[in-house]
Amino acid sequence: MEKKTGAAGKVFEVLWWTLQTAVAVYAVLFAIFYFDLDSKIIYRRILPKLNAHYDNMRHRDITKNPYAQNVGPAARNPWPDPLGRHEP
Repeated sequence: MEKKTGAAGKVFEVLWWTLQTAVAVYAVLFAIFYFDLDSKIIYRRILPKLNAHYDNMRHRDITKNPYAQNVGPAARNPWPDPLGRHEP
């Protein structure tokens, strides 16, 4: 089979290169999916760094917060009674 020359040959060459690249990318992405490599990298490389960062942060002691009832907008009923009755 003789090699195509001219514009048709260039178009065929670009299409062939695009197809090869797409197949290679698909193979790599399938391997990442099949072996669950994205989760393994996150678990082994990224999560320890995040844990070290957040473990070194200073945290407020939430048990020292004062306890108050019926204070602020959260104490109001967000769903008023459709019949107009009020709560005691």
